[in-house]
Amino acid sequence: MVADTLGSKHETDHGLPVPQPGTAPGAALAAVLDKRGRPLILGTATLVRYPSTVLVTTSTGRGSYSRTRSDAHGFPRLLLPKRRYSYGYATGDLVRVVIRTGRYAGTHSGRIAVRSTGRHRVTTSTGQRIDTRHPNIRLLQRADGYSYKIKHEVEAIDIHRTSSSLRGSAPSRR
Repeated sequence: MVADTLGSKHETDHGLPVPQPGTAPGAALAAVLDKRGRPLILGTATLVRYPSTVLVTTSTGRGSYSRTRSDAHGFPRLLLPKRRYSYGYATGDLVRVVIRTGRYAGTHSGRIAVRSTGRHRVTTSTGQRIDTRHPNIRLLQRADGYSYKIKHEVEAIDIHRTSSSLRGSAPSRR
């Protein structure tokens, strides 16, 4: 509440200055008040920068208990393996694959789909699917029902400068 009886009309009853029009954009008054409304800490808070990377999680599920697949009428169609793990890996584990020769030579990491034969499929974050045998695979993280990806953020845009420059430049609709 701005009071005219105080020394300046830009002060509140607590003696805190009110941010003035025309001050630096992004600068805001930061005050921590006690239960009576008196200031304990006073300072200005300014947004410095946005985070450069963000962790994006996606729900992938934890598998199913069923050991059969059913058709449209509910009758059993396929039998699934009795064990959920194959050669120490479960579907959804995050793994690293080292392939020494061939078309997919190199180091890849991604989510694994296990098969009872020992020839597993690894899907990388780019969507590439690689079939490889279990000795080439190393476990990074057990499946927990989520997939993780690090996303790089774009550079921050000064909102005040952008909004003021766009005000007069909008095409008129007639």
